Amino acid sequence: MSELGRFLEVVYGPREAFRTVQGTLRQWRNKDLAESASGGGRTAMGRKKTGADGKPTIETAELSFSLSMPNRLRIEKTDTCEEQVHASLVVVNGDQWWFRDHQGHVELSESKKEQRHKPPIPGLNNIERHFYAASLRDYFVGLSLEQIGTVETAGRACIRLRAVPRAGARLWPHWLPYGAEEYEFHADPERGALLFGAAQFGGEVFEIYEVTLVKFDEPLDDALFSYSPMEGEQLHAAEPIAERLTLETAISRMPFVVLVPSRLSAIGGEAFEVMYHPPRLRSPRAHLGLMYRGGHSFWINQAGTADPIMAKMEWEQFERHGRQMALSDPGVDAGMRIVALEQDGTHVTIFSDMDREQLLEIASSLMPAKSSG
Repeated sequence: MSELGRFLEVVYGPREAFRTVQGTLRQWRNKDLAESASGGGRTAMGRKKTGADGKPTIETAELSFSLSMPNRLRIEKTDTCEEQVHASLVVVNGDQWWFRDHQGHVELSESKKEQRHKPPIPGLNNIERHFYAASLRDYFVGLSLEQIGTVETAGRACIRLRAVPRAGARLWPHWLPYGAEEYEFHADPERGALLFGAAQFGGEVFEIYEVTLVKFDEPLDDALFSYSPMEGEQLHAAEPIAERLTLETAISRMPFVVLVPSRLSAIGGEAFEVMYHPPRLRSPRAHLGLMYRGGHSFWINQAGTADPIMAKMEWEQFERHGRQMALSDPGVDAGMRIVALEQDGTHVTIFSDMDREQLLEIASSLMPAKSSG
């Protein structure tokens, strides 16, 4: 059997290859390249601004982790970007987790059987992409794997793998670095783990994540997987990322005017879903999303404050039927155009693959939603 076959046999096998693992991770990311990479079927979203000085923005992180399978985890992380250093902590013990950010805010999630939408564990993907066989199996569905050599990583004998996204397959953005044309992995055949990953686009590496120290199956102190608030800290219940609402409920609950388009023929259908994204510690801006189902991709985000995306994009100014609006166009057929405007005190951002004129016409038709009650 080849070393690649041996590795896959462990990943797809019926038993876990280890019970505990601890060590350190290093991450590196060229933010500008990462945000412009369009491999793997990634869709361009608007036209992003380019750096004024031409210097790339580099993000780095150092992580110390302890994992006891299947569901106890501790991650201490230090992020660095543009001379800003932020430390955070994640502690997971079964269904309960704690997250402390660099400002000392602490989120807490407790197991509640009646809770329909459980908030995701912050930063879990940092460890999943290395050591969770179930996650690796999901990733490999969308990748073609080829062994290209051997290498030693974190003191372990590994095989080098070249991985290319399969045509038509989908890799979710939080799984692996998004937009890559290919990846290089260092895979540990004995433990079924990925100890190194690098994402490339246009021949350039834009993201690296690697294990720098690793120890398997050593005893771990139970105290690692509990959290006691420090003096002055307050714990806040974690909010779900999104909540599905009816339009009637959204109209009654939102502190801003809910807007809907009156011209819908170009979308190809009037059915839509309403998703509310409540304010959270890590995403304080609450907003409402309307996702239309039809022949085109079309969704509307709206809130009482401006979308932060406004500062990241290049915009063209337009007027339609007396309304001022801005358009950010990636200039590619497969891209998503963005329209931004303010109406009745509501800040609106529309994302769609429609052509410019159709999109501007629909944006100009926004009107306050009416309750049927």
